[in-house]
Amino acid sequence: MADTDDEKFHAEIERLHKRLEWISEEEARSALVGGIAAQGSFQPERDRIIQRTDELLDEWTALTKARNRQE
Repeated sequence: MADTDDEKFHAEIERLHKRLEWISEEEARSALVGGIAAQGSFQPERDRIIQRTDELLDEWTALTKARNRQE
């Protein structure tokens, strides 16, 4: 069960990380041509992803601590 939970957390964090990478790349490309991505259009999504990543890490930490106490 622990490995499955860890894999789920890891997969979700990896998915969020890849989305952040994509946003960063879009913003960089957009900056070269003055596109809207360079003007902060992705900032709300970036903020949401960072908040969700923090929440996941907190949940994962709490789960890991609870598991360690049971051992």
